[in-house]
Amino acid sequence: MKNYHALSVIFTLMLPALANASMSIMKDPSGKVIAVDPWSYLDEDVMWTSARSSNPAGGRVHGQLKMKYAIEDNNWRNSHFHNGNDSLTFVQGVMRHDALPGWYLAFSEGRATNYNGTWEDQSYLSQNQWTQLIIGHEYFYKRLRYGWDVMGGSASIEDRWQGRVKFFTDLRVTDNFSFFNYLYQQIDHRRSGGSQNDRDVRSFQIEPGVQYIINNNTGVWFRQQFASAILD
Repeated sequence: MKNYHALSVIFTLMLPALANASMSIMKDPSGKVIAVDPWSYLDEDVMWTSARSSNPAGGRVHGQLKMKYAIEDNNWRNSHFHNGNDSLTFVQGVMRHDALPGWYLAFSEGRATNYNGTWEDQSYLSQNQWTQLIIGHEYFYKRLRYGWDVMGGSASIEDRWQGRVKFFTDLRVTDNFSFFNYLYQQIDHRRSGGSQNDRDVRSFQIEPGVQYIINNNTGVWFRQQFASAILD
């Protein structure tokens, strides 16, 4: 029953934000909507810093903070096998300062747990707790927005240090139609401990896509993701 109590509390806390959770809207100084970023069209683990969701409005320091709890529960058809995971992002934010135009500071702290069995009767397999700090810069040229950011962090699974360099672009062809893309190179270094040896994972990912803004809270998008990784 404890799981259901936790879900009830989290759902209650989320209710005020449900109506606005599907889109992040960017407006120009006159109030006209110039970009709509659907939360679901981006790989949030990588792209939440560059979705331009922290809009310049009020105060010298501005940005966005959020907390997220997600459950993935797999019940395979015609099989008794059941598994899943739950993920809690304690805090995730992107902050900007008017005195440093184009720059942003981002951070993320959370935990994910994998399990076998049903949500009511779980056998825990593993748990990963992560911490990330990101510094980035974006540039504007007419209808083109592009930029980069650098991430440093750690993950508890296999005791890893993490580093990532990412580049992103967003080209607004018209007020409603745009192309977007990002690519990144990441390295995960496992520190030796006990009988384990150092081991690195180098990964690369690129994701081009297009989107069409129908109105202030609706959009259509298509994306294609390519990824590879090498274990050293």
